[in-house]
Amino acid sequence: MCSNSRQLILIVFVAFYVILAACSGGGSGGSDSDSNNDSSGVRLSTNVLTFTGPNTNSTPPSQIITATVTGVTSGTLYIKIVSTGSAVASITNIFVNGTTSGQGTINPASASALGPGLHTSTITVYVCTTDPDCTSGQLAGSPQIVNVTYTITGVVASPSSINFTVGDAPDASDLTRQFTVTGYPLQDWTAAGNKPWLFVSTMSGNTTNATQVKVSLSEDQLDGMPSGTYTGEVKVTPTSGLAVTIPVTLTKERDPHMEPGFPVQTYRTSGTYKAGPESLYITVGNLDSDPESEILVTATATGPLWAFNHDGSLLDGWPEDYGLAAGFPSLGNFFADAGQLEVAVGYFASSFASCNDDRFVFSGNGQPLPGWPLTSCNAGHILPPQIADVNGDGLDEIFFGRHTIDAYQADGQLLDGWPSPSNHEGYSLAFGDVDGDSVDEVIAASHSQITAFEFNGSTVAGFPFPTFPSNDNSRLISAPIVTADMDGDGRYDIIEVRKEQDSSSRTFVRLFGADGSLKWENETLPDESIYYTTAPALADLDGDGLPEIIVQVNGALYVWHGNGTLMEGWPVRLGDRHYIGNSSPVVGDVDGDQLPDIVIVTYGGEPTAKVWVFNRLGQLHSAFPKKLRLSSSMAPAIADIDLDGRNEILIGSDLWKGYSGMYDTVYAFDLGGPTHGPILWGQVGGGPRHQYRYPPK
Repeated sequence: MCSNSRQLILIVFVAFYVILAACSGGGSGGSDSDSNNDSSGVRLSTNVLTFTGPNTNSTPPSQIITATVTGVTSGTLYIKIVSTGSAVASITNIFVNGTTSGQGTINPASASALGPGLHTSTITVYVCTTDPDCTSGQLAGSPQIVNVTYTITGVVASPSSINFTVGDAPDASDLTRQFTVTGYPLQDWTAAGNKPWLFVSTMSGNTTNATQVKVSLSEDQLDGMPSGTYTGEVKVTPTSGLAVTIPVTLTKERDPHMEPGFPVQTYRTSGTYKAGPESLYITVGNLDSDPESEILVTATATGPLWAFNHDGSLLDGWPEDYGLAAGFPSLGNFFADAGQLEVAVGYFASSFASCNDDRFVFSGNGQPLPGWPLTSCNAGHILPPQIADVNGDGLDEIFFGRHTIDAYQADGQLLDGWPSPSNHEGYSLAFGDVDGDSVDEVIAASHSQITAFEFNGSTVAGFPFPTFPSNDNSRLISAPIVTADMDGDGRYDIIEVRKEQDSSSRTFVRLFGADGSLKWENETLPDESIYYTTAPALADLDGDGLPEIIVQVNGALYVWHGNGTLMEGWPVRLGDRHYIGNSSPVVGDVDGDQLPDIVIVTYGGEPTAKVWVFNRLGQLHSAFPKKLRLSSSMAPAIADIDLDGRNEILIGSDLWKGYSGMYDTVYAFDLGGPTHGPILWGQVGGGPRHQYRYPPK
């Protein structure tokens, strides 16, 4: 205990109270009235403090302020320190030097926490002898004010990190993020990303005002990127001060049902090609000596034709290097090599000259077979060749239809009796037994009639028969015909689809008997039409042994029984902006319940399309629709490409971004489940031969 002492109490109102005491010796003691005499006072060593941070990573050192008190000889002395503002983090190490002075350490706030700018604080020092709050009895010169300025140079970005998560068909909002750049003092800055998939749209600015910087993912680079997490950064570099790095994380999530190795890519170029499901489609079959299937698809717009193994790897010898335009392939067995198919192709016109080498047959290794190519004078093809063994020799023949029907043997020689007569307004071909002799005939449809030919090119009795007036363009045939025995009488019926040309844009489905009689005609609702064409599918959905007719139109999917009545649960209406594009229904068990499912694709007028799977009752599968960047898409396919007992769904894309390059083209999905049931109509036209008959051969 100090005799004849006086107490010095410092109260700091920063984040807490600090009370320090000291005592001095000597003196006779005094009364409290002496503590506020006229000669008492307080002064500080400085009333201005300046801190300078050269960048946000460098916090300047602390500074000390000394306070001196005069004229107080007895009683209790109270000192209260209050700091306001952001520049000062704390005042520490407050202690008394003797009986008349004390000091405190002023600690600036963290430069990284404050960020660039001019920051300020005010420190107020109260000295009194009456109470800790110094509400009265202050000494002369109290309160003392210390003005603190704190300059931090540089720029700062907010938020400090960016994250993207994208799937196979990201929305525009999934592909962009923003951050704000601020800084001090007035200076210029630049911004740049460090990865090809990372694009910075605002590449420079200054600190006059806060600037929004847009960061985007490059869709071109996203194509072909496998699932995984990718990291990059955007760096903002100011004229003075340190650069700021914003870490960027991209999580690429492929669909969980996507087969490993997919999607596969093809090289695309600008140009013109034929649209519609009978021209843009996926073809599947075995082209080589292994048992698994291969996948063929044309690159748009100018080819070539590509072939891939079941695991997504490129098949040896492909893409072929012969065609000069988009190619439309079919598969057939042209040699006695059971289980291994060859590729017949009709090419779109690379130019609109009258004659081109546009008919090829390739072996499985992408090389033309002897006798090919052949020259046609049709200004190119708009449909694939169609393949069937019409003469019963065990080998397939090749049919090209347009203004005439040309039929070829595997060696490129015309089949006896062919070509057909000319001037038939263009042909849609199918195969089927229309005369009940258990041998398929070649069935050809034009705008105004349907004709059937025997294998030797002669016309079947009772044909042709008229289907529509040749001079009436109000309804145009707008789909390949399909054939099947719809009523079990042993003779194939013929189904055609027409679209109305006026503003109501309706679609008409008609069934003709083999004798030319119109058995029924049905129509869709107004605006449920088709832009290019549609390719009907045939499959026995209800298990009665007779096929149903499945037709996709804009915004809806229809199923009719063979007698013209709608199947229960159908049509399924998808709503506006679900256009058919190049899609066509395919049918098979894709989930292992042993019952048929129907797969289609729709697009909404932009790159994003949707894949749909419905069961036979019209109920949507729980994993669908799936969004993909397909544009108008291609006709899908169903096939067990890897022979694992499960049927894959194969989806094609014709997406065009305005420049040549590699594009995701074929997607493969496996929905899992137990061993799957049969495929009833697995590709456009039924199968890889594109015969448009049920059941497919």
